[in-house]
Amino acid sequence: MLYEEGDEALSEEAISLAMGPLKKAERYTGYVINGFKYHTKARESNRATQHSGVMVKANTDSFASARDMNPIAGDVNYYGVLTDIIVLHYSKKFRFVLFKCDWVYNGIGLVDRDGLGFTLINFNHLAHSQNISDEPYIFASQAEQVFFVQEKQFVSSRSKRKNSTSLLNVVQEKKKSLACYLGRFNAATLEIDNLDKSVKYTAFLRGLLPTSKFAFSVNKSPPGNMKALLEKANKYIQAEEYLETHRGRHGEEKEEQNDARSNEKKSLNTNAKSKARGHRQKNLPLEDGKLQCLLPLKAWQSPRMETPPQA
Repeated sequence: MLYEEGDEALSEEAISLAMGPLKKAERYTGYVINGFKYHTKARESNRATQHSGVMVKANTDSFASARDMNPIAGDVNYYGVLTDIIVLHYSKKFRFVLFKCDWVYNGIGLVDRDGLGFTLINFNHLAHSQNISDEPYIFASQAEQVFFVQEKQFVSSRSKRKNSTSLLNVVQEKKKSLACYLGRFNAATLEIDNLDKSVKYTAFLRGLLPTSKFAFSVNKSPPGNMKALLEKANKYIQAEEYLETHRGRHGEEKEEQNDARSNEKKSLNTNAKSKARGHRQKNLPLEDGKLQCLLPLKAWQSPRMETPPQA
């Protein structure tokens, strides 16, 4: 036996991985990680915004040609579009978020740099089909967000590059979530060439809403760098989304309870009206199959009348 209870040689995570994932998995069309919001291609098909562009940097062996027998190890960038988000649970403590993407084939569909310094992508040449063996999945933590535009827009966008002072105009608005501010801030940083990390860190803190809980937490215990700041922001964003979902469910339950109470009151009122009508009217017995009389109960039960009136 490779493992016995109480054996400290294997970690709890290793044991959970060896047992395999749980039978139930979760699927999403959006996810927030590393300070960026990701949407699947299908979700944003009718939207003006774009959050499906993905880039992953992989260390791999590269060959100069088919005859090259001396591969060189190095980092290679792969570009693609997010098509699915799957969460696998291996236990109550461990889970892994996977991004499924359509990857561009680097040999044909990728031109590293054009004359203006842009990377050109051709999505008519994909690196895989729908086969699992083509490895379309990456960990969400490995993804970096990129934006794709049509080739005709490259030249015009080049002249619109901004400097770091433009970040001073990006601030968190009142009644706007931290995720909204973070998305706008990240989009603004993409328009700045060679942005210094310290400037980015300072600008992000300056743009926070001073009265927000996150700003209070950051001022009380400042993160050491931009990466730590984004990790803390992600935790707050996830907490905000959880509370928002919980409030929505609670509101729906409260509305259902109010509807049930309203229906119950209507039912009680209807029963009360039916009983009142029963006391006010009484049908006399049938004679030869015909109804004799239909008069108010007080009229024919009056002590002044010895017999009920005939119709």
